[in-house]
Amino acid sequence: MIGKHEFGWRYSLALECLFYLRTCRNWRTVVRGRLRDVPFERFELRGGTVITFEGEPPWHLVQDVWRYQVYTRRPLRVRQPRIVVDIGANIGSFALYAATRWPTASIHAFEPAPDNIERLRQNVALSRTPGVVCHSSAVGATSGTTTLYLKADPGWHSIWDHGAETSITVATTSLGDIAGELNGEPIDLLKLDCEGAEYEILEGRESLLRDRVHQIAMEYHEVGGHSVQELTSLLGRAGFQCEIEPAPEWKTGMLYAVNREWQGK
Repeated sequence: MIGKHEFGWRYSLALECLFYLRTCRNWRTVVRGRLRDVPFERFELRGGTVITFEGEPPWHLVQDVWRYQVYTRRPLRVRQPRIVVDIGANIGSFALYAATRWPTASIHAFEPAPDNIERLRQNVALSRTPGVVCHSSAVGATSGTTTLYLKADPGWHSIWDHGAETSITVATTSLGDIAGELNGEPIDLLKLDCEGAEYEILEGRESLLRDRVHQIAMEYHEVGGHSVQELTSLLGRAGFQCEIEPAPEWKTGMLYAVNREWQGK
C-alpha cells in the first residue's frame, strides 16, 4: 500500500512531468531526464526559447520561472513593460521568460559569473531574443570591482563567502548607473535574485527607486545579519507597498513591491 507521503510525492512528480509535456518540444527527453536521471543538454520550449546548461539540469529555475512564475505572480500595473532589469540573471531563465511574455520590451540582464554569462549569451542567441541585452557585471553599491564567491551550485554564487569553493574578482555597476544608461526611461520591472547583494544594491537608493522604478520582484536572502524587514522599511520610505512570501526554513522568500507614488516620470 502506498502511504500518503509517497502518494503526494508521486502526484507532485506527475504534475511536474505534465508541465514539461505541455511546455517543452523535447518533453520526452526532459521527462526521461527527470524520471530516470538520464543526462540531457537543453530545455527546448514550445515558444522557441532554448535553455542550455552544464551539469545538473536547473529544474528549480525552470519550475520557479516558467511553471510557478514566481517573479510575475503579482499583476503588473504596466501591462506591456518597456524596460525590465534582471539582476542575477544566471543562465537567463527569467530574462528569456520576460522576452517571451513581453516581446517588445528591452530586458537588461546582469550576471557576473563567467560560466553563467557565457551560457546566458548562448541561450539568448539560440532563443533569438534580440530584446535581451547581456551585461557581464555584478550590481552593487558602486561601480568598480568586488569579490564573487563561487559555490557548488552556479545559482548560489554570492558576495558572501559561506560555502564558497573559490573566489574571483568581477566588475560591478550600480543601480544608479543602470538607470543613467536608460535615457530617462523608467524601469517597469526590477527583478533581483542576487544571493544577498540586494541590501547594498538598494541601500540609500530611496529617491531613485521612487522616481525611476515602477515595480519590484525579488528573492530576498537573510544573510550577514540582514533581515527582510530592512528591505521593507527601505522600500516603504521610497513609497512602495510590499508583500512578502517567506520560506523561513531557508531564510529566504519572495518580496513584491509596487510604487504607490508612481507618477510616470
